[in-house]
Amino acid sequence: MTPASPIATPPRTEVRGSVWIAAIILFTTLLPPEVRVTVAGIELFSYRLAFLLLLPFIVRHAPANVRKPVPSDLIVLFSAVWMVAAMVANQGLAAGIQRSLSVAMDLLLGYIVARASIASINDLRRLLVIMAPFFLLAGLLVMAESLTHGLIVQPVVQKIFPNIEAMGIVMTSLANYQTRMGLFRGVGAFPHPILGGLYLASVVPLFFTSHLRGWPGKVGLLAGCLAFFSVSSTAFMMLALSIGLLFYDWLTRMLQGIRWQGLLLMVGLSLTAYQLFSSHGLIGLTVKLAMDGNTAYYRSLTWQFAGAAVAAHPVFGLGDGHFARPVWMVSDTIDNYWLLLAVRYGYAVPAAQLLATISIMFQLGQGSRLVDRTDSYFLRGLCMTISVVTLGGFFVALFSGVQIWFAVLLGCGANCALFARGQHKLRQSRVVAEQRARNIEQHTRSAAA
Repeated sequence: MTPASPIATPPRTEVRGSVWIAAIILFTTLLPPEVRVTVAGIELFSYRLAFLLLLPFIVRHAPANVRKPVPSDLIVLFSAVWMVAAMVANQGLAAGIQRSLSVAMDLLLGYIVARASIASINDLRRLLVIMAPFFLLAGLLVMAESLTHGLIVQPVVQKIFPNIEAMGIVMTSLANYQTRMGLFRGVGAFPHPILGGLYLASVVPLFFTSHLRGWPGKVGLLAGCLAFFSVSSTAFMMLALSIGLLFYDWLTRMLQGIRWQGLLLMVGLSLTAYQLFSSHGLIGLTVKLAMDGNTAYYRSLTWQFAGAAVAAHPVFGLGDGHFARPVWMVSDTIDNYWLLLAVRYGYAVPAAQLLATISIMFQLGQGSRLVDRTDSYFLRGLCMTISVVTLGGFFVALFSGVQIWFAVLLGCGANCALFARGQHKLRQSRVVAEQRARNIEQHTRSAAA
């Protein structure tokens, strides 16, 4: 007997994309950041090397799968171009291109890979089936480090790629990590515990709504829950957000009169009221939600001074320059992806990326009304995952593999929304053709009579 496919939806007439391309790219995002080489001053991380090796296949398959441009295509392209232009304006031509091109291409190529390789909603399910074991392995490594109170992955990788100091974001010294609730902050193969927690937590809505049969769905959900062992307030909040969004979606299906528009309106009004009438505003709220009050307070000061720097340089930002702050604030690390983009490149880049995100989420919302119940649920799950990563970006800077994951999600969202509209038009054309055939048959019978 042939085993049942893990994909629960009925077969459709559809063109399969080259899912393996996206799978290879996502696999490399789960490799340690120390796996890289340096060429002409540019850090070629594992996912960048994969981009270069797969570029001929991406170029070959892109025209077949990217049939129709969508607004987010131009917005993402604009964001990448502006990143380079802003850095050139601040650092000069050679230095600006060297320091910005790779980061801009990470965003653009991650998006293009998804657009070129994920041709349908079922393609996204196939991608999840392939990635589920790797997500689980990444989560298990985080859990193992958390329970054993020690780093496991980085000491091994450092012996093979002895350039960890050049990375500047991860240290092997246990003193740089904290123990919270009796658990070590597991980092695994990720650049930082917060990034690992956010990455893993974001897969929960995607796997929960995928309707995958058998082990892939269970394995993916388990991997997402292992975000807990990053012992990060951001991971905890994003896990809670994922569960809350899934619960609210259940309410919209169980109770009449409850809609997503109502939730968005309620959240928007609540946040606005808190900002206007509370003594500390939304920044103060993030301090209260953080597990480490000292870190959160320092972060709030960073946001304050970095925000002032952006207001003074709104067009091209500061590039790699340092924003003005008190001398005792030694570190200028900005734990906010959207603010970091504004500081480096001006308001245009974060505005463009947020606009692309909102556009794709809106398209997914529309597309979810045009497909069957199973696919509709999955599209809403994809929208939830994009929301989790987007909101998580307000608490951590998305870089390395997590930025690629974000770009791939946007590309998947654009393609799945297009596929939903295409399926709807196909059904409509079939209905029209069937009605026309019935009319011709009735006319023929009447003429014969």
